[in-house]
Amino acid sequence: MFTMLLYAAFFAVTPDDKPGASSAAAPAISLDGNWTVLCAERDGKALTDAKNLTVTAKGDTITCSGKDGKTAMTLKLEFGPNGTLKVSETAGGNPSDKPIAKVGVYVLTQDFFSLCVHDATGTDNANSANNAGNNKPTNTCTFVLQRSNPRPNER
Repeated sequence: MFTMLLYAAFFAVTPDDKPGASSAAAPAISLDGNWTVLCAERDGKALTDAKNLTVTAKGDTITCSGKDGKTAMTLKLEFGPNGTLKVSETAGGNPSDKPIAKVGVYVLTQDFFSLCVHDATGTDNANSANNAGNNKPTNTCTFVLQRSNPRPNER
């Protein structure tokens, strides 16, 4: 009896996995709101200037503001299956800037958002200057954010 109840609960909360279903890739928790950068790294080196910066998420777009309050960058997120994601970055928040494609993984809880991304072409280009023939992802960035405003259901 308990096993049947467990299966019923699992299937009741599992998203529809039909091909083309948008709910299969979308995170179950809303990213919308303000976040604070707890830590950030690029290629294994701490980005100390990023600590405590404000990040605002709305829909599938994240806007990062510098200490002066100006937009430092805008990220467009495309969530995939199994915690994967694609990121298009526009440096400085200027839509005319050439977007930089990145891929990676994420973990999203009610209060924390962690992501690790690298250049989308990093594993394909063994001869790039950054890659030096070692076939490792290039320009790897890791961020841990904490929600800095009340969750929408607690307002």
